[in-house]
Amino acid sequence: TLGFAGHGAEVLDFGAETGRDAIRSLARSLLAVPANADEVQRRDAVERSTAAGAFEPDRQLFLYDLLDLAPPVALRALAAAMSTAARDKGSLQALCDLARAGGAAAPLLLLVEDIHWADAWTLERLAALATLAAKHPLLLVMTTRFAGDPTAGAWRTALHGAPVIGVDLGPLTIDASMQLARSASTIAPALVQSCVERAEGNPLFLLQLLLAAADTTQSSLPGSIQALVHARMDRLAAADKAALQAAAVLGQRYALDALRHLIDNPAYDCRVLVEQFLVGAEGPEFLFCHALIRDGAYASLLHSRRRRLHVRAAEWFAEADQVLAAEHYDRGEDPRAALAYLTAADALAVQFRYPPALALIDRGLELASERAARFALLTARSRLLVELGRAGDAIEACRAALDAAATPGERAGALIGMAAGMRLNERIADGLAALDEAEPLAEDAGLTLELSRLHHLRGNLLFPLGRQAECLREHERARRLAREAGSLEAEAAALGGLGDAYYLQGRMRSAHEQFRDCVALARAHGFGRLEVANLLMIGWSVLHLNDAAGAVEIGREAIDLAVRASQPRAELLARSLVAWTEGMIRDQRDHAEQQIDAALRLIDVLGARRFEAQVRGLSAVIAWRRGDADRARTLAQSALAICREHGMGHIGPWTYGVCALVEPDADVRRRLLADGEAQLAQGCVSHNHIHLRELAIDIALELGDWTEAERNCARIRAYTATEPLPMSDFLVARGLALSRHGQGERSAELQSELAGLREIATRAELKAALPAIGRALAGFGA
Repeated sequence: TLGFAGHGAEVLDFGAETGRDAIRSLARSLLAVPANADEVQRRDAVERSTAAGAFEPDRQLFLYDLLDLAPPVALRALAAAMSTAARDKGSLQALCDLARAGGAAAPLLLLVEDIHWADAWTLERLAALATLAAKHPLLLVMTTRFAGDPTAGAWRTALHGAPVIGVDLGPLTIDASMQLARSASTIAPALVQSCVERAEGNPLFLLQLLLAAADTTQSSLPGSIQALVHARMDRLAAADKAALQAAAVLGQRYALDALRHLIDNPAYDCRVLVEQFLVGAEGPEFLFCHALIRDGAYASLLHSRRRRLHVRAAEWFAEADQVLAAEHYDRGEDPRAALAYLTAADALAVQFRYPPALALIDRGLELASERAARFALLTARSRLLVELGRAGDAIEACRAALDAAATPGERAGALIGMAAGMRLNERIADGLAALDEAEPLAEDAGLTLELSRLHHLRGNLLFPLGRQAECLREHERARRLAREAGSLEAEAAALGGLGDAYYLQGRMRSAHEQFRDCVALARAHGFGRLEVANLLMIGWSVLHLNDAAGAVEIGREAIDLAVRASQPRAELLARSLVAWTEGMIRDQRDHAEQQIDAALRLIDVLGARRFEAQVRGLSAVIAWRRGDADRARTLAQSALAICREHGMGHIGPWTYGVCALVEPDADVRRRLLADGEAQLAQGCVSHNHIHLRELAIDIALELGDWTEAERNCARIRAYTATEPLPMSDFLVARGLALSRHGQGERSAELQSELAGLREIATRAELKAALPAIGRALAGFGA
């Protein structure tokens, strides 16, 4: 009467179909999706809500999740790239967006029954809706029993001060009970009085007593709800009693076709059960009038019949709802339950629902008595834990799987899983040892795909050790085996690994080709995590092809993708790419500093200090170019200190070069450059070999040390001899030409060469390289 739009849902203790939990039921209602809507109708609802402008296109992903739908390929790639926390956050925000959008048309009433059965995921979303209600035209009403009431505990703090009114429903007074009884029954006043006294203010008990009393002349009424339900069931015809008991096996809510399957009666219609106020019709489904009625009917079943009905229900749901099927097998004490939980977990993992999938695996392990089932469950558990970033737990799961393994192939799989966990927590030596043990076992078992994964993992473990040739060889094997196995995802992963391996060797053209092919394959088949990890590497490698504009374009695309996928590490690397290109190469200082500020915020969040050295070193170069020498020296020294504390391999040698660039003392500059060269000899990422020597050339030219300038040109040429690059060729040609000019040469041939270098730099937007070339050409009067 007040114009509220109402939406309701129940939390069930058992029997909720996948995608029909309380939160997703609310989402369906808010999107005006019927309870029995098929997949096409649900997809249409997502498209309608997006077309109406209620949601950003990226929000579609979370609407698909709320409607229990697999997203289309493009959005599936985005989902695959996201962390579990990001997906959960997006789903929660989408639910709140639905409530806000619904409240824009009319105030909302959201009713959620029986939250004493709610899990943590459901309670988190209810807390978000309660917080939303403080600022929007929304009323959230929840019912709970005293036993298990979450509002009395720590959950209340999640409401962030949202106003809550608690209404404790105590027993009805005698007068209120009499009023209810007279409105609900026409039996004799004396019998009404007896029912009211026996009910002791419990309205459910009272109504059921009145219904029972109307059907009998007995003078002794049952003394409990359960006894009352049993008494009323005993007066049902045998077929109806059997149907009520079977319905109780299905849960508080059930579909008629499922019930008909359980009782093997395709014509049964529940009419009598509805007339007796035991169940009520809700659209195409039926709901017990109260959970206690369902509990009473369930308790009346003999244990053996209860088990048979649960197994029959499991077989009914096996194709359509693997999670519910597993739960029925479990309650039916069927030996198929453990592997049914594995199947159900796999179904959730495909939709990236890793936490609930892990809970199913854990329940399966509690039930697994056969070795093979236990091994399969432990292996699946380790994979899920890797996805969730819980490396230590994943390793322990693999150890347990190793103990349960009975064949060489099973041992190989457990060892490879163990190595994957060890890579996450940087136990490199242990990971390599596990793979060495696994390799002959996997070969003997003919596990082609597992061998591809093994070689890919080994290549990744060798990368930070700087073992270039071995790293490349492992990823080449991984790609060959992936193709033999016919796995496009494994092939895409191997291509990314090859890109890393070539990058490690300084073969940037080859690295660019591998990264490009990896991203193309990932995009074509929805391998989002591989796309987000490798797209930014296309940008870093394309820099060496003298395509600064292309690097910035790819970098900004990678930033957008990383933000959409909530991958802060990938966003940091992409922002570092744009900052480097704009600051070091294009000399767009303001643009570079915008990216630097954003990168530093991400570094604080991630604690990624080794990347801070690169960002601060870049800031030092920009400050030096702006003429702020003191700030430049402070920044350069802090960058070097970070490298010394957190590792020199990533950017340490170049940082020595930055310190030399901003240092006024010539001898100190030379010593810093020598330290950088010494660090190169100890091992580092390949870009240092070019970037340090680029700075060394400019410093030598500034000092008039022509021999040193030419020596560093020769070093770059030697390092890139296997695969010359446009950038390295330009740096060498520029350095040698400026050295010749500095030594007094003014030939027409040199003038023509410098003019050609200016044209290359202008066309490639190498603006930082132009001033020195311009000054040299001015010496010719040009």
